[in-house]
Parts: sequence; C-alpha cells; structure tokens
Amino acid sequence: FELEIAHIFSRWKLAKEIRIKCIFPTKNGSPKNEIDIIINTGNKLLFIECKTQINKVTDIDKFASAVKVYGGGGSKAIFITESPMDEKSIEKCNDNKILHFSIYKPDRNLNGENKLFKMIENELFNINSK
Repeated sequence: FELEIAHIFSRWKLAKEIRIKCIFPTKNGSPKNEIDIIINTGNKLLFIECKTQINKVTDIDKFASAVKVYGGGGSKAIFITESPMDEKSIEKCNDNKILHFSIYKPDRNLNGENKLFKMIENELFNINSK
C-alpha cells in the first residue's frame, strides 16, 4: 500500500523528492520510529502515514508525535487510508491537525488523485498553529 501511495505522489507536480520507509534510529542504531513516506516539496516536508484501515486510533497520536519530533512545526502531515475512516479517526486527525484522505474508490480513477493533490496544495502553504 505504501508503494502504491508513493507511486501516486510521483505524479504530483510539487513532489521534488520522495522517501519511503524512513527509519529514525536510536543512538545505538536500533529503529526508534518509522515514517512511511516523506515528500520534500522544496518548501515544506510532507509526512505521510499509510494504512489500509485504522484499527487503533492511537496510531494517529503516534504519527502526530513523530511528525512533530522529526519534522518540526513547519512540516505537514497526512494520514491516508484505503478504507474510509470512521468518525472517531477523522476527529482524532482533526484534533492533531493532520490531513486525512481515503483513496477508496471502486475504480481508483484519476479524479481521486486530483482531489488528494488539491486538498494538500490548499493546506501546504498555510502556517501551522502552535
């Protein structure tokens, strides 16, 4: 699923560099945290968490914390799911100032991509609240 999302973003006009499976190690080298996809837009970093569906809403909190630690206050975050998100997960994303998007479309047409890109572009250059 992560590769599918990275491939979608490879067609985005603002993606200058795409990194997948970004592992942040501890001082002794063991994995401390992982971000599924990080995109350099030239101005901001976009952190992407990919899940086919959300089983634990605490995953949203963990992702928000990782983005804050590794991306700082100027980066943006989006949680992308294959299945539609439930209301609790959407509320949790909103509470954490994380964009959210479900790519579920029976035909997975290009209009979904355009909608995703437009949503991110509309938010990308807004200043994050503290």
